Amino acid sequence: MPIGKPLLEGLLVASAFLVLAHMPGLDGWIVAGVAMAAAFLVPAAALPLCVVASVVQDAPALGPVPALATVVGCGTAHAVRGGWRAIADAPRAMRTCLAACVVAVLVGSLVSLAGVLGLGFEQSESRSPLMVALGDLAMPLLGAAIGAAAARDSRASGRLAGAALAGMAIIAIRVAFQVHWGPLAGFSEAGREAIGAAAQLSGEAADGSIRYVGSALTPNAMSMSIAFAALLAWPMLRRGGFVVGAVVGGAVVAAAVLAGSKSSLIVALAVLAAFLFTLAPRRTLALVAVAALGAFAWAAWTGGAVVGDFASRLRLDAVVSASSVRAKAWDACARELHASDAVLGMGLSHWPVFFERTIGERMADPHTAVYSYPWTYGIAGPVALAVAAWALARVAFRGGAMRAPAIVLLATLLLRDLVAIPLLVGTTVLTLQLWACIALVLARDER
Repeated sequence: MPIGKPLLEGLLVASAFLVLAHMPGLDGWIVAGVAMAAAFLVPAAALPLCVVASVVQDAPALGPVPALATVVGCGTAHAVRGGWRAIADAPRAMRTCLAACVVAVLVGSLVSLAGVLGLGFEQSESRSPLMVALGDLAMPLLGAAIGAAAARDSRASGRLAGAALAGMAIIAIRVAFQVHWGPLAGFSEAGREAIGAAAQLSGEAADGSIRYVGSALTPNAMSMSIAFAALLAWPMLRRGGFVVGAVVGGAVVAAAVLAGSKSSLIVALAVLAAFLFTLAPRRTLALVAVAALGAFAWAAWTGGAVVGDFASRLRLDAVVSASSVRAKAWDACARELHASDAVLGMGLSHWPVFFERTIGERMADPHTAVYSYPWTYGIAGPVALAVAAWALARVAFRGGAMRAPAIVLLATLLLRDLVAIPLLVGTTVLTLQLWACIALVLARDER
């Protein structure tokens, strides 16, 4: 499909929202209200508004809570105007993946309800099981409605690509501002407080550089959003050939490196490799050879400092000191969790209670799919992960236009989620973005 009116529509709608969200002095709920009203009054605006709001949660005139309301409100507007129908008409593989995730959430919700009634594991009051359940259901469903609609309708696909490109552009602009005017430049007051509370800017990264945060509160979310945006724009981008794939893939890698986000760098490298190899296998191998020679020459010239710095960022988050919070959490899981509790799970809100008891910290998740899925959702959690991985693997090995995005999504599920908070089922907007990508890949591939 040539770049035309739908892409420009998505780009303009998303850009207008981004300008509004960055105007100083505006109340976040006013911005959210305007966006949601536009989504319900103008059906074509709902999809790009939902996607771009999921990328920018922390703009000066928005803030995380109004941004989340915008995502859910605009996503719902898109769903009721055709998104649900797109899910119903989607191929069986996509609907099976979505159903598996819904079942996992329902199982976790029932276990949480039993815990609230005093019949099971204690549930944290600070993390309402009801709100977690609603988020765990809303994000996959709304994301799937977006991706499925884009797969069946070329106009929706163009608008989605336009919104994704606007999202990538605003993150690049904001990171550039943060480099020159400080890491907190461009954030709302609530966003600054959230960053401080999460210790995202509590010092310097291991190599002495500040971890720039970008547009989604954390470096991980920023670089993941760029990777997902590249996948959402893939039907348009791949028509630009090898050069466009190299530029987009390189931008994803650069963003992850700049952010100091090791787990997201895994996905970023997969994005680059998949883009290039799908577009031009032989040229990619030649490029890898040239890059290897260049890296060797660069290392010799700089004494290895630059290459060594980059290599240090390739370490997985699993390579952490024994005194780190994540290492303590994983050790507590290995010592304290019982296999029998992974049959039905411990509920949606037990982890804060578990970690406060074992390590003195109120973590919301173990930060690894190995413990998170079985002991949150029971057997239904790993089943949902396995079903999604199987569906994406079919696309990846069968080949075709959707092979590259399928490979990247597999890397996300099977590599990145081993050392970070899993995304297949979750309450954050990253889950919505992931599901938009999954639905787009599975529905477009089989059509």
